[in-house]
Amino acid sequence: MADVARQPTPMIPVSIGQPVESPMSHEAVLQLIREDKITQAAAMHADLVSKNISPTLCYSSACRKTAHDIETGSASPRPKWAQNRQPSCYSLACKQRRAFLADMQKRLSIVHEMQRELRNIHGWALRKESHAIRVYSKFEPGSTLVTIRVDGFINAKLLHILAIFHEVDMWTTWMPSYNYMGLKSSDMCATGGPTRFLVNMVFGVPWPMATRDLMVNVEGVDCMDDASSDFSSHPSSAAGAPHSGTQTDVGGLRQEKPQTEATAGDHPPEHKRQIVVLMNSASDFCGRAVRPPAKDHVRMDLNVGAIVFTPRYVNGGGSGTDVQLICRLDPKLSLVPDYIVNLASKEICFLFFELLDEQAKKVPGSVYEERINADVPFYQYLKSRLKEINYPEDE
Repeated sequence: MADVARQPTPMIPVSIGQPVESPMSHEAVLQLIREDKITQAAAMHADLVSKNISPTLCYSSACRKTAHDIETGSASPRPKWAQNRQPSCYSLACKQRRAFLADMQKRLSIVHEMQRELRNIHGWALRKESHAIRVYSKFEPGSTLVTIRVDGFINAKLLHILAIFHEVDMWTTWMPSYNYMGLKSSDMCATGGPTRFLVNMVFGVPWPMATRDLMVNVEGVDCMDDASSDFSSHPSSAAGAPHSGTQTDVGGLRQEKPQTEATAGDHPPEHKRQIVVLMNSASDFCGRAVRPPAKDHVRMDLNVGAIVFTPRYVNGGGSGTDVQLICRLDPKLSLVPDYIVNLASKEICFLFFELLDEQAKKVPGSVYEERINADVPFYQYLKSRLKEINYPEDE
């Protein structure tokens, strides 16, 4: 039987010798991921998938010519064994693209689980409440250490609150510490984009225990576009996220997820425009191993960590920002009973929010404002995004 030429594949038009330029393309998706705009990337990728648009972008002239010939019908017939194969450089581009998309979906799944976990208080026990700050805790299966959750409200500009967290070298001026105990130093060791950082913190503990340190991968995820806080109805973000009565273990949190309106595959009943900051212990950063702890230090583990900022202005109106924290930290204190560690964790987290509220009031006219106005990628990105969504500067 004679070989049959491969049928043209739906694709984005390409021009010989020119990169693909398209407002809706897989390369545009990758560019959004590189800019850490993963929720926008997920939405665009979902649209491409729903329209059955195949990625064809490759910067090799030979590969572009092959795509052009196939699209115009001038391609030579190929043997049957080769009909489903792409040029090698295209295959490499596809592997890189798949790696990017897999990373995007993994990050989004963690973001969505954190958002869902913080939408209700089911399973959480209220431990302390004062001055609009509520501290909850719960045990996870297989752990004697509790996961801590804190809900609070900060009556300050969103930009000012984010600046307090971004200026890592100033954390020692306001975070909980007393005499030789508490946070002793904090440094930003590396950056992987405008919203991805590697942070090292050193903590003093009572003698005879050794100094503790913590190496944390910090990643800000932009969920500020309208209804972008959850893409559970899109195939791109639904992969690997069950929507039936199952148990999942995402981001270190063991979840019982019954079949409900919020997890049945449709959008949840409540959308919020948020900034989600993911935090976890880092063994590597951007493909490189992080430095080991100092000889006389013990490295702690942050098994679960996230801070969610929900500005009231774009979530029903009002001023100020609702801030939620969720974390489970193993300080590696073998000499201290876990129930004491759990009690201390609750008190420290409550104190952290009180001090954050006080620090936010000190930002106007301080060194924070000087740094906000400086030529720094983080603030450039943040101001640009807030302008895109018409977020006023005075909120």
